[in-house]
Amino acid sequence: MNLFVLFFLMLFPVAPDSELLGIRAQFHEAIKEEKIAIQLEARLHVISDKTNLQQGYEGATQLLLAKYAFLPNQKYQLFSKGKVKLENAINKDRINPELIYLRYIIQMNCPSFLGYNNALREDRNYLIRAVKSIEDKDLQKRILVFLLSNSKLTSDERMLLG
Repeated sequence: MNLFVLFFLMLFPVAPDSELLGIRAQFHEAIKEEKIAIQLEARLHVISDKTNLQQGYEGATQLLLAKYAFLPNQKYQLFSKGKVKLENAINKDRINPELIYLRYIIQMNCPSFLGYNNALREDRNYLIRAVKSIEDKDLQKRILVFLLSNSKLTSDERMLLG
């Protein structure tokens, strides 16, 4: 009987929980608005036993906050701290498309002089290959929209997404 239940659950992908959907939505708003980034950092900070994905979001949010910081040393501290957290999360789960997507977004919007763009091409290629197999439809849509609107894709790459 247990095997039947497991098989049945595998047939129907489980939707992401509402907490993850909320964090994901808030992160995308935080890209454009400092106040939302501050709220998201506070939301993530109080989670005591973070999942690897939540740690990735915390790092990416700190990287966003570096964009909004006024003082250069504060910018650098937030950037460094966020980069370490995001990279640690990716190193623990190198094939998680959501973590790769977070890094890709940050690298696309990060000034090149910071040197945080070394995985840009690799991340884009990974996302192009992986996006169709992502079962989380919300994440899949976000990645597709970002790739199509913010990446300079070749016609072959657009066809792969197509």
